[in-house]
Amino acid sequence: MPASPLSAFAYPFRGLRLILRPGFRRYAAFPLLINVALFAGLGSLLFGQLDGWVDALLPPGGWHDYVRWLVWPLAVAAFLLVGYFGFMLVGNVVAAPFNDLLAARVLATRGATGDRDGDGGPSLRGTLASFGDELRKLGFVAARALPALVLFVIPGVNVVAPAVWFVVASVLLAYEYLEFPFAKAGTRFADQRQVLRHDALATLGFGAGVSALMLIPGLNLAAIPASVAGACLLWTERWAPESGRREGDGG
Repeated sequence: MPASPLSAFAYPFRGLRLILRPGFRRYAAFPLLINVALFAGLGSLLFGQLDGWVDALLPPGGWHDYVRWLVWPLAVAAFLLVGYFGFMLVGNVVAAPFNDLLAARVLATRGATGDRDGDGGPSLRGTLASFGDELRKLGFVAARALPALVLFVIPGVNVVAPAVWFVVASVLLAYEYLEFPFAKAGTRFADQRQVLRHDALATLGFGAGVSALMLIPGLNLAAIPASVAGACLLWTERWAPESGRREGDGG
């Protein structure tokens, strides 16, 4: 049976387990180092300013006090997610060739064909192509994330902004990472978007799993390679030809 839409949430965490196995660690090492550097810088920035930003979103002493106790934790999570979302997009651009190799390796162990076998190093041409693809994805994601961010500065509306941002960010993260296996299968980005729109629950579920992983201290350091690996696992078990026949995580 193909992976169910609700189970899609678990795939980033399955990807995390997979990249810790022998045969995958070397492909995940460089994206992991990038993540550590980015999250260390982000953590020092966010946690020093977080209280002020949340107070600006939900000023104490006004009508917000009636919902502040309920919305404040969500607002904190949203600010963390906004920061991690932006930093992960930057990290994905830097680590694009290595994410590409990791995706090829995971797909190869799952019996899926791709344009690379994942056993060699990135060539100059392949590296430039990976950077170009990632920059195009970055433009697509940014164009759709900015309208959701505007909600944070609109009085009244900003109360629901954290929930809206979580959904929007989760969907866009799903597009970001699921593009790796779709591209390996030769599926154009426009066709990929059509598939994911028609399978919206699985798309949102996977993206919500990525978002959740990003918010767990310690585990979020491996969010980039884990999400790439998880996306490849989900693709092979839900959208790849004969996906229902593939079982397990590979190794």
